[in-house]
Amino acid sequence: MAVDVQCEDGRIQGYRIDASTVREFGYDAGDLIEVTNAVGATTRFAYDAHQMVAWIDSSGARYDNAYDAQGRVVSQTGENGVWNASYTYSTDGDQRLTEWADALGNRRIHRFDANLLPIAETDPLGRTATTAYTPDRAVLSRSGAGAATRFTYTAGGHLASVTDALGQTTRIRYRDGLPVETIDADGARTVYSYDSRGNLISTTDPSGRTQSWEYTDTGAVGAHIDAAGRRTEITCNAAGQPERVVDAAGHVTQIRYDEFGRVALVVAPDGAATATEYDAEGHPLRRTGPTGATEQWTWDGEGNCRTHTDAIGGVTVWEYGFYDLITARVDSDGRRTEFGYNAARQLLSVTNPDVLVWRYEYGPDGRLVAETDFNGATTHYSYDHAGRLGSRTNAEGQTVAYSYDAAGNLVAESSETGETVSYQYDSAGRIASARNAAGALELGFDPAGRIVSESWNGRTVTTSFGPAGEVVAVRTPNGPPVQLSYDARGAVDGFSVAGRPCEVSTDPLGRPLSYRYGPIDVASVFDPAGRLSARTVSVPAWAPWPVRRISTTTTTN
Repeated sequence: MAVDVQCEDGRIQGYRIDASTVREFGYDAGDLIEVTNAVGATTRFAYDAHQMVAWIDSSGARYDNAYDAQGRVVSQTGENGVWNASYTYSTDGDQRLTEWADALGNRRIHRFDANLLPIAETDPLGRTATTAYTPDRAVLSRSGAGAATRFTYTAGGHLASVTDALGQTTRIRYRDGLPVETIDADGARTVYSYDSRGNLISTTDPSGRTQSWEYTDTGAVGAHIDAAGRRTEITCNAAGQPERVVDAAGHVTQIRYDEFGRVALVVAPDGAATATEYDAEGHPLRRTGPTGATEQWTWDGEGNCRTHTDAIGGVTVWEYGFYDLITARVDSDGRRTEFGYNAARQLLSVTNPDVLVWRYEYGPDGRLVAETDFNGATTHYSYDHAGRLGSRTNAEGQTVAYSYDAAGNLVAESSETGETVSYQYDSAGRIASARNAAGALELGFDPAGRIVSESWNGRTVTTSFGPAGEVVAVRTPNGPPVQLSYDARGAVDGFSVAGRPCEVSTDPLGRPLSYRYGPIDVASVFDPAGRLSARTVSVPAWAPWPVRRISTTTTTN
């Protein structure tokens, strides 16, 4: 597919692909004054002495810029005050400061060093986060609220380690500029290998399980082999997009693309086909499923979804205000929900079809500080010095307080009645235990980070995993052990409870078609759209149960 770039007087006038216009550009005295997209929607720009003083989107919403004598933007003004902003500039030694005020007057200060690298940001509540750099301008540390994350680099400039505020360090080793090993804070190692072209050909996780990839001569992925040896074959088109995928059991999925590289047709292993059509901007217009049922969408020039028609003809309509904010949704039954915003584009209210209102309030830093539900009950929120949720108070005045460690992990939830839930973490940052007055939950992990044990007051559930990370056994404190088996593609084909087997058969999509547990058969039927349409439970005549057969049928539109 070739892109035709149209030029005149040294400027790009537009892009075309085959007979389709992708973009058109208009100029005046060298200034870009309009851009028209593939569906004919035009955004316009206004200038004063070659400075862009306004843009007007395709819906007619305007946004204005004003400049100082040095050509810096000092104010921006939106429709009806929406999205207004102002900027002031100053210096402090060799540092530069930019102060930004939003439409509500909340101010943030950004500080830059002599190299114009951002070194500090102070929010409207006076909280400051800082960034330090190496002489090569790589980030050395990020600090805020008394905690810091630090970074080191190799001689070639690659990230070598990350140390969090608790002193836990993750390290990365390289060879020929490619990462070949990561070592987590708990010592867990993941190993990577590459071919001569730099393609990743295998990863080995901390438990020793390896998965691998093969590539075609063009560099596209040709196959994936999981840790259990299950092989998936992938055939790609000239653009490197997969168009045929064959799983380990030989089931084939086919994918077709339109001239812009968008998925136009997917044919599942059972032959079920889903086709999608798009407009010139790439938005879906129509999707036809395996049953022939069709969904449709319409879009405005700004890329906002205006309507959605579902498979049974129900139409949902969206309405928009300035700058693409959704102001209303009308469901297919005619019920209308409205949305209200402040000048800073924060959601203030949701009015449901029964004209009940849910309201939101925000602090100067933009965090939610209160919400009042449809019944008039208000919940309040407060935040700590790092901007994390510090407390939540419900409409009854009951408060839960939250506390954190230096790395930002939640370590306690405490109510005003003295009830507390505490959390502990391992060196990899995973929750290792949770405790309250009723007892303790403790979690155990394997080297790959999977949960292998869960204990509540000493009563333990253990889980075992297969070579590809699939669950193969579960044992509960009192119940019988459960074991699972899998077919060639990784779908469950059987399980046993206390040694009593249940056989499972699946279709090419992995959906269970039947279960056989002793003398009992459970058969399922799916419609072309993949929805369960019938299920039958059968018991042989000799079995000691009075019911021989139960059938249920589901009707779908």
